[in-house]
Amino acid sequence: MRLIYLAGPYTDKDEQVVQRRIDKYASVVAHFMNTSENLYLFSPILQCFHVANQHNLPHDFAFWAQRDFFMIKKSAAMWVATFPGWQESYGVSQELEYAESIQKEVLYLVEDTGPLYHNYILTDARPVHTSPLII
Repeated sequence: MRLIYLAGPYTDKDEQVVQRRIDKYASVVAHFMNTSENLYLFSPILQCFHVANQHNLPHDFAFWAQRDFFMIKKSAAMWVATFPGWQESYGVSQELEYAESIQKEVLYLVEDTGPLYHNYILTDARPVHTSPLII
């Protein structure tokens, strides 16, 4: 089994955007749980959001950085969810910098949707676009 660190944008002024992102991370993790029994995706956003809210933990990257870096180091690879905001995300930029500094494999998760299918594409080329945030 391969542990995969799933990075992506979190913070936004609009709480509805944050909630849509949380829902989308859940959808991505569920997709890979259903289609790949050899992968375990760890999403710090998905797995820590409710704990942080219920126990008044900080939501800023400074608080989570060392925990995130620890999990990136333990993971076989880091995947970046290319949802709207990923290119502007301070946390994602720091996670990418750290992953590259330890020569961790980085892949970009791009959503591929059509009228009859829903799929995710992994690429090692940094996308110049953003995947739609479709839920």
